[in-house]
Amino acid sequence: YFNTSLLFETNYSEKKYLLLKNLDSSTIRLMSFYKDGEKFKRINLDDIEEYRKNKYVLKQHIKSNNYDEAYRFVQYFNSLGSNDFVNNIPFNIISIVNEKVEYYIHKNKNKLALNEIVETNLINSNFYSTISATNIMKLCLSDNTLKSNICTPILFHQYYPQHGTKNLIWISLDNFLTTNNLRFPKELIKNISDFDKVKLIYLLKNVCVQDIYDSSVWFESQDELDNERIELCTILSNLDKDNFEKYISEISEIDRNLLIRKGVKQIDESKIYVDINGLKKSLYKELNENLQRSINLQSLSIDQIKKLDLKENNVLITFYDQDSKGVEQIDSNIKITGYSRFQLFAEMFLKLRDNFIANNEYGLDTYLSMRIRHGTLLGEFRSNFEKYHLITKKENDLKYKNNLYWENVTENDDNLFFKFNEILSAFSQKIDNVSNDLKNLIQIKTKIKIYGFLIFLAKIN
Repeated sequence: YFNTSLLFETNYSEKKYLLLKNLDSSTIRLMSFYKDGEKFKRINLDDIEEYRKNKYVLKQHIKSNNYDEAYRFVQYFNSLGSNDFVNNIPFNIISIVNEKVEYYIHKNKNKLALNEIVETNLINSNFYSTISATNIMKLCLSDNTLKSNICTPILFHQYYPQHGTKNLIWISLDNFLTTNNLRFPKELIKNISDFDKVKLIYLLKNVCVQDIYDSSVWFESQDELDNERIELCTILSNLDKDNFEKYISEISEIDRNLLIRKGVKQIDESKIYVDINGLKKSLYKELNENLQRSINLQSLSIDQIKKLDLKENNVLITFYDQDSKGVEQIDSNIKITGYSRFQLFAEMFLKLRDNFIANNEYGLDTYLSMRIRHGTLLGEFRSNFEKYHLITKKENDLKYKNNLYWENVTENDDNLFFKFNEILSAFSQKIDNVSNDLKNLIQIKTKIKIYGFLIFLAKIN
C-alpha cells in the first residue's frame, strides 16, 4: 500500500512529475489538481465521487483566489442537508468550513463567515482547534454589524483562552448588549424571538457569567452580580428544560454563597453594638464639667464662707450636706444654696443613658435599626423556608413571584400549579408579616414605643 498524497507534501521535482504523469489514481488526480489546477487542468475528474471532487475543486479555487469560480461550489455545499452522511464526517466539515469562511470574508460577507464558524462549533466543540477564526475575530471588533450579532460574544468565548482573553469576551458581550439597547444580560428575554434559541442558551449559559460581566458599570457589588446570575438561571431553566436540574443546583449554590457572605457581614457589622468610644468623645466635655463640679462640692466647707469678700453683691455660696433638699435662703447680699451631689450624679447618669440608647450617630437604637430591623432579621427568618422552596420574594407591592421549583414539579398540570402557587404566595405573605411583627418588637421601650422588648427605665430616688 502506498499513500500517494505524500507525493504532494513538498515542492515538485521532475521525478515526481513523471511519476504522477504515469500513475493513475483518484487521489493523485485530485491532489494534482489541488496543487496546480492550471498545470493539470485537463485531468479528468468525472469518475470521482461528486462530494470528494467538489471539495478539492473548491479548495483549489480558494487557494488560487478564484472566488467567482468558487461561488457555485460554496452553493453546492450549502445545499447539502444535515442528514448527508459524507457531509457530516468531521474531517469533511472542518475542510469545507475553512474554505467557505475564507470565501465569505473575501466577498465581504462577514456575517455569513461568523455564523458558519459559530454554528459549526456548536455542533461539536472539538472543532475549535481546527477551524480558523483569527480573521473574523479581528473584524468582530471593528464591524458594527458584527458587534450587534449574538454570534460575536459566543465566538470569543469559544476561542478562549487559545485566541483571546476574558476581557475580550466581555468587550464583545458589552458591544452586543449596547448595540441592542440593553444594559443587563437578563434583558435579552425581552427580545427572545429575535435570537436563535440554541445560540441564546449558549450565550446565557456560558458567556453571561459573573467573572465576565463583572466589568459592567451597571453592577455595584458581588451580590448584584450573583442576583443577576440567579435571574439568568431562572430564564435558562425555562428555555433549556433538559438541564433544569443543573440550573436549579447553580441557583442553590449561589444562594448558599450569598448566605455565607451575608453571614460573614453580619458577624462583622450586624451585631448589636454601641459605639462606646464615639459616645465618650461626644459627651466628654459636658460630663467632665459635671464631674469636676461634684468634686469641688465635695471639697467645699462652710468655713470657707468667711474667706469671701462679703462687700461684693450677690455672692453665691454653694454647699451641700446629706439632708440638703436644694432649698435656697437669702441673707442680705449672700445667697446660700443647698445642693445634693446625688442629684448631680443622677443628671449625669440619665444623660449618659439617653445617649447610649438614642444618640443618632452612636446609640443602640441606630444599630438596631440599621443592622437588625432593616438588615439581617428578614434574611435569617426567611432562609429556612427558602431552603425548602416554600416561599418566594415579592415581585411588586401586591404580588409574589411564581415559585419556579414547584412550577417545574407540576409542569404537566397548570391548574394544580396555579392553586398551589396561590397557597405558597399566601404563606410567603404570612412569613413576611411575622417578620414585620418581630421588627416592631425589637425596639427600645419608651413612652411612644410601648411594645418594645428592650427596657432601659431607671428609678431615681
